[in-house]
Formats: sequence, structure tokens, C-alpha cells
Amino acid sequence: MSQQDLADLVAAQQKEVSMYETGEREPSADRVYLIAKALNVSIDWLFGLSESMLPFGEDYLTSDEREALEIFRSTPFEQREKMLNVLKALA
Repeated sequence: MSQQDLADLVAAQQKEVSMYETGEREPSADRVYLIAKALNVSIDWLFGLSESMLPFGEDYLTSDEREALEIFRSTPFEQREKMLNVLKALA
């Protein structure tokens, strides 16, 4: 993705994006959110606070993963450890 492509996605000028990359300027909180969303990465990753690039939220789960999470969340707390043990054994 070019600087111009990113600028277009976050309603900025290409020069602003260049300045963000070189550290000459810092983006606003709103712009950071838009950049993370445009790049499909977590804000924590952008700031070097996480090794995981993946954004949090169920929007980024596959339908199978969402179904598995729904089943897990609907399971009584005392049964969850057993479920996790079964999953670990299958992996």
C-alpha cells in the first residue's frame, strides 16, 4: 500500500502520512484509529505494545470461530476447563 493509498483511506494528505512514518508528526487519536482500521491491525501493534497485528473483536473471526466462541461462552464456567482440555488434546 502506498502512502497515497493510505492517505486516501484515512482522509489525510500523502505528505502527512510520510511525516507519520518519519516521526516528524504524530497522528491524532482519531487518525490512529483510522490507520489501524485501514491496515487491519491493532492499535497496540501500531504503538509497539503487542506482537499481535490482529485487531481485537469478533468481526475478525471466521464463522466457525464465532460459533465455537458462542458455544464456549454459553457453557457453564465449571465445564469450560474440560472443553479447553478436549480442544488441546485434538490440536
